[in-house]
Amino acid sequence: MIHWLSKSFLMVVLLVVIALLLLVPARHVLLPQWPWPVEERIMAEPVSNGVYRKFVAVHPDDRDERSMIARDRPITLAAVEKDGGETVHGFVVGVRPEAGAELMDRVPAWLFDLEPDGSRPANAVLVMMLSDESISEFTLGEVVRIYRPNQLSLVERIVLTGQRIAESWRARQWSLDPV
Repeated sequence: MIHWLSKSFLMVVLLVVIALLLLVPARHVLLPQWPWPVEERIMAEPVSNGVYRKFVAVHPDDRDERSMIARDRPITLAAVEKDGGETVHGFVVGVRPEAGAELMDRVPAWLFDLEPDGSRPANAVLVMMLSDESISEFTLGEVVRIYRPNQLSLVERIVLTGQRIAESWRARQWSLDPV
């Protein structure tokens, strides 16, 4: 009985070691796709003695604290991933049903779905306030996804990472296909 238990324990340890060894090269694929929390930072402008605000995705190796006055992780901050791969951070002001229309009374519940079901109207316009307090508008047809990075659970981060890896894999496959 003890001989069988020691072999089982050795097998489990061996499987854990193999899994860890596989994760070492996988980190080069997984870390760039991981949805990091986003900080709102108030920074000192050394030349003009002023201050400015910026939004920064916080990576584990990020240590830009030289000119930082304050930082926060606002839960209402939104990340917008656009078709071209650009990610824009800001606060959602509202949604217009179409360009030039008035803002809707409330932000629709479907706006922050990580897996949209197609009910998001492509001609609707998202209105956001960026870090410099300017207002920017994006048509939802050019937006891949909208989420709140500081509200994501671990499971949602894993799902989002998987979606991003699948999208980059599909994009790579399309670029390799001869026409």
